[in-house]
Amino acid sequence: MLSDVPTGEDDPLTTILKDLRLEGAIHSRAQLTARWALQASERPFATFFAVTQGDAVIEMEALDAPVRLGAGEVAIRPQGDAALLKDAPSTSDRRAVDIAEVTGGCPLQPSHEARHGGGGAETTLIVGNYEYDSATDGHPFFDALPPLLHVGDGQDDLASWLETTLGVIETEMAAPRPGSELATGRLTEVLLIRSIRAFVDDLPAGRRGGLEPDDWLRAIADPHVGRALTAMHDDPARSWTVEALAGEALLSRTAFAERFNRLVGEPPIEHLTRLRMHRARQVLLDSDRTVGEAAAAAGYQSVSSFSKAFKRWSDMPPGAFQKSNAEDRRS
Repeated sequence: MLSDVPTGEDDPLTTILKDLRLEGAIHSRAQLTARWALQASERPFATFFAVTQGDAVIEMEALDAPVRLGAGEVAIRPQGDAALLKDAPSTSDRRAVDIAEVTGGCPLQPSHEARHGGGGAETTLIVGNYEYDSATDGHPFFDALPPLLHVGDGQDDLASWLETTLGVIETEMAAPRPGSELATGRLTEVLLIRSIRAFVDDLPAGRRGGLEPDDWLRAIADPHVGRALTAMHDDPARSWTVEALAGEALLSRTAFAERFNRLVGEPPIEHLTRLRMHRARQVLLDSDRTVGEAAAAAGYQSVSSFSKAFKRWSDMPPGAFQKSNAEDRRS
């Protein structure tokens, strides 16, 4: 368990995970043959899927498109949202069976190896979970993470480490010895740490409000400011006021403004504006969307007011920004 690791002055991520008393565990391993589909129901804790052979596709309501997992890649569900795993996007959802029906049993018994599918191409899937102290239910840190962390795809610095780590986990599962359950559990905890590091490092400055990764983690970890940040990121278009954000943070207006400015490095409304402009920018990157749609996504009822705010933020009117970006893509 990560809370048992002795440290000197803890970094923000260590502090968060120690507060959560996070504990990782391998739940099961399955040999799957195409065609197959598994339904992973919503869980009250974070879960992960690792592919060590073959391919898989994961679909979730919150995702814009299915995510493909190749060998040596991992998908983590920080909030435990429901997911559908399949061998290919074309496989019918009607084939789906509950993943617990397929992978039930003790994964650290060599005689137990779940098998499922239609006899085609093979996929090996490892399933695990991260449980944390029930007293921290709803911690803003997990709420601030995306519904799915996809690790390994295009991340060369992680690829070799993932291959080695998943290989060790498979070895421990195939021939368990005293301590295997503890060893695999600790490896899954390190897997989560590396995944979160990669996510935070890859965040554009606009998502962090200009914060460095460690500062972003400190702010999210704060029990008051973290709640306000999560509320802003969940619904940046809402007509937020400092008073309303202070209510989310369970603080007085004055105490909240001071605490937010100290941890985030800018006033709440300034951070909100930065977040809104980044959201609008994402809309404008699509040449089929309009400036009016970008204004609405950023919470502006007036296109004129939005255009002025966007120009202050980017030194370019939104229409010109969209046109310039479209021309760059064509060139």
